[in-house]
Amino acid sequence: MAIQLSSIAKYLASRNIKYEESATHVITPFEVETAKGNAEALMVFSTPVDGQVLSVESANFLPSKVVADLISNQKFLLSILNMAWRTPFGGCELGDGSDGPDLRFVVEVPLMDATLTEEQFKAILNGVQSGTKIVCEMALEALGTVESSSSGQDLGQQLKAAAAVLVSDEASVEDKQKAFDFVVAVAKSSDVPADIRASASRLLELIQKAMESSKGNNTQNSPFA
Repeated sequence: MAIQLSSIAKYLASRNIKYEESATHVITPFEVETAKGNAEALMVFSTPVDGQVLSVESANFLPSKVVADLISNQKFLLSILNMAWRTPFGGCELGDGSDGPDLRFVVEVPLMDATLTEEQFKAILNGVQSGTKIVCEMALEALGTVESSSSGQDLGQQLKAAAAVLVSDEASVEDKQKAFDFVVAVAKSSDVPADIRASASRLLELIQKAMESSKGNNTQNSPFA
């Protein structure tokens, strides 16, 4: 079932939450707690596909200059890939907005044949807030503003988990692609310890050999061989 922006505005008003409403968006401010203090952000609601999808995203929580530095920061891009792989609820979007580079955390929920409950709506809001906080923490860490919260050992465990996803018969194609992208990013990142980077490179070699072997078997079994 479709959802209307007016319904979102009505809910926010009932909770005494300040908001601004336009023909295409409802926008409300919120704060993100970080290790370096609170960051002001905007939560943007929209209802694309004639209200059959609810999109909630956070915006303006990092200055454009900082986002510009992060776009070329391999450590941050690696963190985003890892987050995308481990966070099915939402994800980051990097792009060039009218005011410069833009970074957002987005949650989109299809509502084609369902009615959104209040508890689900609250979960979406909490997801956007927590996701934005994680992105802010990753940004501070990548820029060297705070100490790293992950060690080489943690990254090694994540690499093993990615390998498990890649060989799993139950993992979806999307999960396998995210895991593969994560392994590639680890192998290419100069910010990763050499031993972890070498492990990622060996894993990529194994993947390549498996793909070549699979192609060979398919050719032998093909009626066009």
